[in-house]
Amino acid sequence: MDRRVDDARAIDRASASERRAQCAMAMPASASNAANTLRDVVTLAYVGGTLGARALAGAALGQTLVNVLGKSVLVGCSGGVNTLAGTAYGGRAYARVGVVAQRAGVVMTLMCLPLACAWWNGERLAVFIGQDAGVARSCGVFTRALVPFLFVYAWTGATQAYLQAQGIVGPTALGSVLAAVTHPLANEVFLRWYDYGLAGAAYAYCVSASVSLATQIIYILFWRKKYREPDEALARRRDACAVPWSLRQAFSYRGWMEYFEMAIPGVALKAEWWASDIIVMCAGYLDDPSPSVALAAMSIYSSTNAFMFDLAIGLSVSTTTRVTHELGARAPERAKRAAYVGFQLVFIVGALAAAFALAVRPIWGDLFTPNGETQLIVSSLMLYLAVYVIFDSAGAVGTGVLRACGRQADAINAVILSYFVLGIPIAIVLAFYAEAGVIGLALGGLIGTIVHAIALIDMVYQLDWDAEARRAVARAAEASIVPDGEHSDSESAEPGAESSNWTQQYGATA
Repeated sequence: MDRRVDDARAIDRASASERRAQCAMAMPASASNAANTLRDVVTLAYVGGTLGARALAGAALGQTLVNVLGKSVLVGCSGGVNTLAGTAYGGRAYARVGVVAQRAGVVMTLMCLPLACAWWNGERLAVFIGQDAGVARSCGVFTRALVPFLFVYAWTGATQAYLQAQGIVGPTALGSVLAAVTHPLANEVFLRWYDYGLAGAAYAYCVSASVSLATQIIYILFWRKKYREPDEALARRRDACAVPWSLRQAFSYRGWMEYFEMAIPGVALKAEWWASDIIVMCAGYLDDPSPSVALAAMSIYSSTNAFMFDLAIGLSVSTTTRVTHELGARAPERAKRAAYVGFQLVFIVGALAAAFALAVRPIWGDLFTPNGETQLIVSSLMLYLAVYVIFDSAGAVGTGVLRACGRQADAINAVILSYFVLGIPIAIVLAFYAEAGVIGLALGGLIGTIVHAIALIDMVYQLDWDAEARRAVARAAEASIVPDGEHSDSESAEPGAESSNWTQQYGATA
């Protein structure tokens, strides 16, 4: 009896330690993502308040095209770094972390070339999908001026994933906060001082994104070398990740195939992102109230959702990193605990975000536009957003756990079923045939998100964690990164035993 009580207490202590570790990493990661999304919100507010409803609709459509044909692809591609580099770090193959990051930088730069062509022809794409000609013209001006931002975003994603694989989130958070502070100032300069219109809003993005990238590069190249971590063992591990540039490693055919094996399903997994933006674009076809008003209202709804979702993204990042490290260290029980703690925390975050949506509902639309019709629609949409954000948050952690296990491909089926078989068709039927308009679009997206979250939670529940640890070790062995003589037998460990002081490690740069 005493032994069972002691084991239970040890497990409770381990769970508490895990919560502290994840919070230490999630809080700056959430701040980073929220600061990034805040730039989208600020852009809509500046454009709507300075240039009018049609320009607001054009910027909103431009942001949607940028998400579908840019950000989502690059974020999905950077997921390969999370899986491969995170597992390598947990398996103590530290040089491997730097090699994977270098490879990701090359791959993502090359991927930017066709995406830049699509952005350059944003007006033609908008006309091709049947958007209003005036809105399409505004969209094209915005996306064409935004092309430099695409490359900066790709390089920022590669360096951010490299740092996150080591549990370093502070520089990313600092860079994002500095970018968020710079962004409204840049908008003020380009939109109001120089009157560059929608192109000025795009230039503001380029400037603020460059601030974020520069902060991370300065940390990697200079700051860490001068101000090392107090824990010398941790400092040496991170030193080993900073390998010199190797052209042979960066362009290794075998390495590219391994990277694409994780990155391509990661990109496909972002079909969830595409589904949300498809629903936003559908608003541009609504005649009641008008295409520009409907598109503006749905874009405000979508940007607000993204801002709230960023709190959950921080937990997704921390859960992914923790699970990859424990699987790489051959500790399935600790990996399972990290996943379950992530779900516990994210439900709390989702509930807080829902409460915020309800609290600001009466005045939220006023912050973006003086148009009374748009304000009323946004107020109604916030009711659906309060429910949406709870399930969307749970789905973020579920996706993070599956990505940590290298099971991006398995999660794609859930995305296709929930959004493309159920969510989008229901949204179209409700909006256009049942004449529910914008509310119908939001309700269809909500149904898809609920199904998606439930499916992901079930997938995580069904995981065989011992098998996942073996798969992680096998991936490392295939890449010849398993260090000799280093083993971690989780079954022989006491309940709650920890391989290292995770709170210290993940809080070191927060």
